[in-house]
Amino acid sequence: MRKRLSSAGGGRPNPPASSYYKPPTQATLVTRKKLDEMSCSEAVSYTEQLIQRLQNKQTRDQRYLNYRAGQNRHTSTDDLLEQDQTLYAEILAILEEILLGAKEGRYYAGN
Repeated sequence: MRKRLSSAGGGRPNPPASSYYKPPTQATLVTRKKLDEMSCSEAVSYTEQLIQRLQNKQTRDQRYLNYRAGQNRHTSTDDLLEQDQTLYAEILAILEEILLGAKEGRYYAGN
């Protein structure tokens, strides 16, 4: 008896479901106070965490780009990730300026 072929797969049998990527079944909803509802110390802490998260993202992307370069692979997505590195640096500079201002009592909407 022959295996049933998938019409969408160009005549190839369907691979087992376990070989497909399965996204998480539950989403995580992150909420935070508005900046003008935070105390100065909460705003400073939030900004520090945001900077850390963005630095981690920047590092992950740079490691990925380095890995791809080491494999002699390059796509248009790699070009976009390289452009993102500049964007990350610009956003980090702004966030660090905001953080410094918040620590000095400037740029803080909750005052």
